Amino acid sequence: MSKKKRLLSWLCGALLLTSLSVVSSAPAQAAAGPGRCTGKFVNPITDICWSCLFPISIGGLKIWPSSRPDPSNPALPVCLCGLRPGIAMGFWEPVRLADVSMKPWCFVNLGGMKLDPGFDIGFKSMAGPSAVGGATQYNSQWHVHWYAYWFYCERPKTPEQNSPSPAPAASATSQLDAITATLRELKAKAILEPTPANVTAYIRFQRAQLDRASLFSDVWQRAIWQDPELDYTLQRPVSTLGKRQWQDSRSAERNAAMAQLSERYGLFYFFAQSCGACEVMSPIVQSVASTWHIAVRAISTDGGPSRHFPNYTVETNQRSRMGLEPKITPAVVLWDAQTGRPIPIGYGVMSADELQDRIYLLTSKEAGRDY
Repeated sequence: MSKKKRLLSWLCGALLLTSLSVVSSAPAQAAAGPGRCTGKFVNPITDICWSCLFPISIGGLKIWPSSRPDPSNPALPVCLCGLRPGIAMGFWEPVRLADVSMKPWCFVNLGGMKLDPGFDIGFKSMAGPSAVGGATQYNSQWHVHWYAYWFYCERPKTPEQNSPSPAPAASATSQLDAITATLRELKAKAILEPTPANVTAYIRFQRAQLDRASLFSDVWQRAIWQDPELDYTLQRPVSTLGKRQWQDSRSAERNAAMAQLSERYGLFYFFAQSCGACEVMSPIVQSVASTWHIAVRAISTDGGPSRHFPNYTVETNQRSRMGLEPKITPAVVLWDAQTGRPIPIGYGVMSADELQDRIYLLTSKEAGRDY
C-alpha cells in the first residue's frame, strides 16, 4: 500500500478494470481444467478493502479519521501536479496488483488470458504423478506479473544534494577556555600597550564576564532556595540565629549521648610529669570524666606523678600495644569495653568542648554523616 493523493483518478482506474472484465469475461468463464490458464478480473466492489483507504484528509483537514498512520499533507488543499491543478488529498490506495502462475504467459488477473509470444521460455514438461494434464502441464519457474495503476500523478523525487555536514558545536569547556584566553589577552595588551582603546576593550570584556558570573550566582542561589536537598545551610546554618539554634540542639544531642558513655567506654590518659601541655590538659580530662562519670586510667609515661590523678600507673608499653604514637603526650584514648578495642581521641591540648565533641562523633556518628 502507498499513500497517494488522487482518489478520483483511482476510481477511474477501478472503473476501467471493471469495463475490461465485462468485455473480456469469456476467458474468465472458461472451464478450468488440466493445462488451462484460468483466472478472473478484480471485482472493485467485493475484492477491494475499502476501509483500508482511511484515513482521508484534504490538505491539512482531517475528513475521515482512522487508526492507521496519516502522513502530513500540504497545508493548502489546492496543488499543482506539473501544469495540472488538483486537490491535495491523502488516503491509502492500492497501487500494485500481482498474480503468480506456474503456467508460462498466463495472466490470472486478466481473466485467465494467455498471451504467449512464442518464445521457448519455461516450457519444460512435467512427468510423473505430479503432472496435471500430461504434457500440457509445464514445469516453469514462477511467473509474476505486476499491474500498475498509472492514473495518478507521482512527483519525481529530487535527488538529495550532498550538503556538507554542520560542524560539531563547541563544548562548554572549550567555550569557557576561549573566554579565559580572550580575557588574559586583552588584559596583557592593556598592560603592555595602555592606550584608551586597549584599556576600554579590556574593561568592557571583563564587565561582560562579571555580569555573566553575577547571573550564575543569582541562579545558583535561587535554585538552592527552591530545592531543600541542595541547601547545605539546613544542615549547618550560617546565620546568627540559625547557628545558635543548631548549636543548642547539637549540645543537647551530644549531652544525651555522653550520659550513656560510662556504661560501655572508659578513658586512658597518657601524661608525663615533664610535659607542660599535660599540666593544662590534665584538669580538662578530669573535669570531663567527672561530669559524665567516665572511669579514667591515668598512665605516666616518664614515671612522674600528677596532682590531678594521684592513682596513676607507670606505663608498661600500653601505647605500643594500642598502636599509638609512643612519643607524644598528652594523649587521650577511649576504650570500648564491648569490642575490646581502643579509639584514639587526640593528642595535645584540647578544650573541654572539643574533647566532648570528638568523643561524641567517634562513638555516635558514622563518617560523613555530620558534614
